[in-house]
Amino acid sequence: MEREWGWRWVRAKADTGKRSEIASGFGVRSIPAGFAVRDGKVVDSFVGVLPEASIRAWIDRIMPTPAEVLARKAQDLEATDPSAAEALY
Repeated sequence: MEREWGWRWVRAKADTGKRSEIASGFGVRSIPAGFAVRDGKVVDSFVGVLPEASIRAWIDRIMPTPAEVLARKAQDLEATDPSAAEALY
């Protein structure tokens, strides 16, 4: 699925037995558990086995909208190219 969404998301997998500090930090009490993290903050999560269609729908819901993508690009340009940033806004 990562290939379908390209650069817009990355899947990371942690062995909760070996990396208990990560599991604890996310409050994992059951596996499998999935977390969507954006800008360093958890924006959504799920626990339990989900069918592929449900996981795809979940990913679609958490992906940035086209407007959010443009706004992020504009923010990145503000310091170096204010005119280009303004055009994106």
